[in-house]
Amino acid sequence: MLPQRITPNLAKILRDAQPAYLVLHVNHPREITREFGEACRLLSEHEVPLASETVLLREINDKTAVLSELFYSLYERKVRPYRLRQSLPSQGTDHFRASITSGLRLAESLRALLPGLALPEYVVETLGGKIPLRTESVLSRTRKRVILRNHEGKVFVYPEKIFQVPS
Repeated sequence: MLPQRITPNLAKILRDAQPAYLVLHVNHPREITREFGEACRLLSEHEVPLASETVLLREINDKTAVLSELFYSLYERKVRPYRLRQSLPSQGTDHFRASITSGLRLAESLRALLPGLALPEYVVETLGGKIPLRTESVLSRTRKRVILRNHEGKVFVYPEKIFQVPS
């Protein structure tokens, strides 16, 4: 949000505080500015491990070309794309929520394009914790819901229907 805040002094403080990981939230390749790149370079030179989380956003970053550019750009700057998060159902922002079905398709297409270290894990957060979204975690899908299994074998229902925003 403020890459100019990353100064040589702050990078040294973070280096000296190891183990400290800096996790960035980056949702679109347009966020990767020259200043962002400089901050990543400075942190990398000070051996501060960098990772990123990205929220999958309908009509913002839900295209293979957009996400592959984002994840590869992060990878080039020594930022490990860590997680691609399914956005949570939420009144007021639900129109940004992509379906799990489309997210699974994106994850598959990205797997074919990106090196492994540039490929984040696709996850959804539920009351049962974060569930990796892979073929084996998705038990069934309909137009209205997705049945998911977490690491403990517990089953959760996730609403798949995307609500339309009133015009």
